[in-house]
Amino acid sequence: MYTLPILLVFLLVIARICACYDSRISKGKYITVKHDRLAKILIEKEHFLYKGKHTLKKDRNKMSVVGFIFYLCVIFLVVLLLIFLLLPPIPCTPFMMDATGLYLFADTLNQKIPIIFSIMLLCSEFIYFSVLLFRYKKELEQKWIKILVCLSSLFLGLISTIVIFEMFFELLT
Repeated sequence: MYTLPILLVFLLVIARICACYDSRISKGKYITVKHDRLAKILIEKEHFLYKGKHTLKKDRNKMSVVGFIFYLCVIFLVVLLLIFLLLPPIPCTPFMMDATGLYLFADTLNQKIPIIFSIMLLCSEFIYFSVLLFRYKKELEQKWIKILVCLSSLFLGLISTIVIFEMFFELLT
């Protein structure tokens, strides 16, 4: 169960990266954060695809809607985890994920549901990154790099989608 807090911190870091809004790059909707200190905590100051390009001063308090949704999902996941910590253990079929450097095991629904939802949220964030990478390929000049970025983004999106469906079916069993 020590892996779940690390996973939650990782989800928060990715949500912070996704929260950056830059009017030169982003054309979608945004939410204005009125409190400057809160904006510094919640919003990354440069877009992850354009390192070295700091966000314009007028955009520093703007949070992308996608980043806001990811923050809401992480808050929901933490509340869900706290609720399941207060409930008595609910037995279920064990869930185990053993990968290099990552070991997750849950033998109650109290552990299984937050773990599966956190994996699904992580894969959703990866799908968002794959969409951004796919859109980013338009700005590249060399054709072979465009193809490589396109294939990488499609692979990341496909694998993440498969994992989300696998986790959903694992939740039902």
